[in-house]
Amino acid sequence: MDGIVRAALADDVDTVSEEDELRDLNEDEGYYRYSMDEELQDDRPEADDWHHYNREDDEAHDHRSNRYDVVHSSRGRTTEEILAELDQLTGLDAVKTEIRRIVFTQKVVVERTRRGLGGEQLSPHLVFVGNPGTGKTTIARLLGELYQSIGLLEKGHVVETERSGMVGAFIGATAMKTRRVCREALGGVLFIDEAYTLVNKDNEKDFGPEAVATLLTFMENNRGQVAVVVAGYPAEMTRFLDGNPGLRSRFDLTIDFPDYDGSDLEQIFLGLVAGNGYTMCADAQDRLASYVAGLPVPRPHGFANGREMRKLFSEVVRRQAELLVAKGDLEALSDAELMAISVEAIPEPASVTTQNARRAHLGYA
Repeated sequence: MDGIVRAALADDVDTVSEEDELRDLNEDEGYYRYSMDEELQDDRPEADDWHHYNREDDEAHDHRSNRYDVVHSSRGRTTEEILAELDQLTGLDAVKTEIRRIVFTQKVVVERTRRGLGGEQLSPHLVFVGNPGTGKTTIARLLGELYQSIGLLEKGHVVETERSGMVGAFIGATAMKTRRVCREALGGVLFIDEAYTLVNKDNEKDFGPEAVATLLTFMENNRGQVAVVVAGYPAEMTRFLDGNPGLRSRFDLTIDFPDYDGSDLEQIFLGLVAGNGYTMCADAQDRLASYVAGLPVPRPHGFANGREMRKLFSEVVRRQAELLVAKGDLEALSDAELMAISVEAIPEPASVTTQNARRAHLGYA
């Protein structure tokens, strides 16, 4: 078992020094050129080292995932403005309450620290669990701004990544990629989606544990300068946190993102309709309600929630376009006709579709 995997599974990850990590990596062929990079040997940047970081000037930028490493910049708003946007989100009442509690608690911590009152420093790192499309990324973006607005983080930006942005295909690449994405997140939030994919116990040669060990070292060396949010399915995230003692000790708060109920899903769809310049008649809204009611309850593992509604909206727009083209001359249509979504554009409810399919299988029309 190589040195990084030993570090990831150790009882006390903090005892693994940077020199030990590099020495273990140097035992493997192909890593020598990376171990000679002085930047890789120092996870603790100077005071202003990261303020002017530019990913385009980073020599390691080509080794990172351009598709998944997204930087969401803070807009410099007040706490009240950001919380107002939080309140406008559909559903997520329990999540909103918990985020407010976290922000207010951290705000008090910041003020106590400013006055030199001391006390326990609460961890800003969080675990988000839930199915896709339940608002985890959206909340993470608002969290970065909130942390900045109360003075906990300087920049408040959010770097969004996942396994491909942290794990390389050969020895040494993983440590480099993970450090780069961590450094870019300094002053803000590092949001790691599907974080459980970093731990694969079925493959001893997997480089994921190396990314975890590097992440933990970075978090320890940069306390107060970065907040890490890891997200994924509930059961998988429990196994992820249990896979390394250092993880569980740093993420002491988990926020559950429940699946949206039928009313919430309808509101999300109607929001897409209004936001894209469409209208729906009463009959179309009734068909939509029937369609949503036909979705499986309880929601299955991997149910995409808000993404399901975006997917449905795209399908409805295509179906409506077919209906309009079939009428003939598009230029002769009024604005109201081009904006309206008819009942025929809404797919039949899943229960009806399933029933019809069963009848066809039995030989009925």
